[in-house]
Amino acid sequence: MKNVRNFWIDVEVDGRQVPVGMGPKPKDGGMNAEIYIRDKGSIKKAVSITGKAVGDKLILSVHCLAGEYIQIKSER
Repeated sequence: MKNVRNFWIDVEVDGRQVPVGMGPKPKDGGMNAEIYIRDKGSIKKAVSITGKAVGDKLILSVHCLAGEYIQIKSER
């Protein structure tokens, strides 16, 4: 397993040669990621992912277009 920061994201996309992996550098750092989808010619935000550090706790929140919400809490 790699050395993971508070949060880490790996992304692989068809047609791209190099996958992307990243996370926040500071120990109290967080992250935001948005995933969009095309729907009948328009573009909608399908998923919003937010990671934040609150003291010794890490909170990862996932909001979906259809209204689903997931929150994962952990300790460093």
